[in-house]
Amino acid sequence: MSFAQSAGRIAVRGDLRKYLVACVANRIRNHRRDRQRHEAIGLDGAERLVCGRRRPEQWAILNEELRSLSRAMAQIPYEQREVIGLYMEGDLTFRQIAALQNASINTVQGRYRYGMTRLRSLLNGEMET
Repeated sequence: MSFAQSAGRIAVRGDLRKYLVACVANRIRNHRRDRQRHEAIGLDGAERLVCGRRRPEQWAILNEELRSLSRAMAQIPYEQREVIGLYMEGDLTFRQIAALQNASINTVQGRYRYGMTRLRSLLNGEMET
């Protein structure tokens, strides 16, 4: 909706579909971030917040895991990467992703399945070495 309202001010260079997917993903991230900011934390929640803080070594481990995941994601085909991202982070259904990618639901489900299998394979290979 925002895209349609601001169409006169936007100059898209490249693939419009990729631009729209990025817009949707960014809008979802912004919505989640805003929702987290505005959630009220009760006294019980405040105790969990203090106790739930990560130590520096935990951040280092998470950072390395994120790097491994990013490297693995870069090695799978774009269509599979897009489906995985939209499904897991964008909370889109396979039907919605199929409409975005102009593909059948079966094709989208296959891309997801093959992408996840490849990611597992890549990540297990990295973990063993």
